[in-house]
Amino acid sequence: MLTLNGSSRIEYLAHSINGMAIKAREFDYSVNIIIDENLSVDELAKQVLTRRTDGLIFLEVKWNDERFLKLHEKHIPMVQLSNISSDNLIPIVEKCPENGINELIQYIMTREVNTIGFLDGGDEYSNSINCREYFYKAMKNANLELTKVVKGDSSFSSGENAAKQFIEGTLPDIIFCTNDLIALGLVRELQKMGLIYQMKLEYVDMITYLCLIL
Repeated sequence: MLTLNGSSRIEYLAHSINGMAIKAREFDYSVNIIIDENLSVDELAKQVLTRRTDGLIFLEVKWNDERFLKLHEKHIPMVQLSNISSDNLIPIVEKCPENGINELIQYIMTREVNTIGFLDGGDEYSNSINCREYFYKAMKNANLELTKVVKGDSSFSSGENAAKQFIEGTLPDIIFCTNDLIALGLVRELQKMGLIYQMKLEYVDMITYLCLIL
């Protein structure tokens, strides 16, 4: 299950879907994509109850989405990726931000970084909230201060919009983003503006939170 919101989002999610499909084939399962455009609980349950599918995997869900508790009550098998449901009853696969953030802090400490920006993904997704909380904690422990904070909503478009806010005044040496999608939007817009002259691509592979060296 995924929410359709522009080609860039689909491009971003393609790797996750491909990985699930490869793993599913090992167990003689197949993966079907269902576009979740605010489908009702009954519409979602029907996918399983009619035996069209054995279970649901939700790639993008908001932590306070009330549909999942109702699906749980109907005994619909499901898993959420990178999110924690508000009722804590739904199985999840969650990425851990600690290692990536700690590695980023160490990187900052070994470079001549004077200004640090933060692109906040908002409060709709639990992984964004967890990332923000741990990032603030790691910054405090390292005695580092943020120069500028811009609020987004974890979407590609909010990353694009954030670029305009970051260029007001002095552009930070590094901008930390709470998820990949918002970071990609920021990168693309800054590239259009001709403001990125060096980009540490090795950090795209090493951590999930894109670090920009500007």
